Amino acid sequence: PKPMAEVRKRYIVDAELMLKRFPDHENTPKVAYSVALLYYQHDDFEESRKRFSEIIDKYPKLEIAKDSANLIIETYLAYDDWEKVAEWSDRIQQKGLGDEKFNKEMGKMEAGAIYNHALKLFNDKKYEEAAAEYIRLVNKKPDNEFADKALNNAALAYQNTRKFESAAKIYDRIYTEYPKSTLADYALFKVATNVEQGFKF
Repeated sequence: PKPMAEVRKRYIVDAELMLKRFPDHENTPKVAYSVALLYYQHDDFEESRKRFSEIIDKYPKLEIAKDSANLIIETYLAYDDWEKVAEWSDRIQQKGLGDEKFNKEMGKMEAGAIYNHALKLFNDKKYEEAAAEYIRLVNKKPDNEFADKALNNAALAYQNTRKFESAAKIYDRIYTEYPKSTLADYALFKVATNVEQGFKF
């Protein structure tokens, strides 16, 4: 965290006093958000997450709850922490903050985070874990834009561990579940090559 000016520290002390003494005041949510934002602006992400999370729990119907949710995710995006981005995107959807558009954006965020986490595992040659994450993404969000690519990468991960039968089953899902995908014809061919490598002529 970056150093904080004395005047801001004093503001936080006074704000804390107000939050304690007047929890039901109409300005309390804004004051709570301003304190969380100060910590965020000074890169104290641990403290800001804690306070933004409290705002989401206490004031889920206010606009600042959505802003708080977005900023929590931003703190994890700063470090490419895809596991946490996915976790929080899912948690925020469960909370039902905002309208349908906002929740749809959170759904896309979660799908992208799971995909990126799986990609990182794949690049680190953790193929079994990568395949599991790709499949989890498709099973959880079958309509997401990465679905066919996720299955393709999962199958490739199984190929790299010489699990040809598992790879064939995943390739089969591409042309069965996503017949309009540009990968569908390729996937059908890969089913054949994988069962061949598994000596299932």
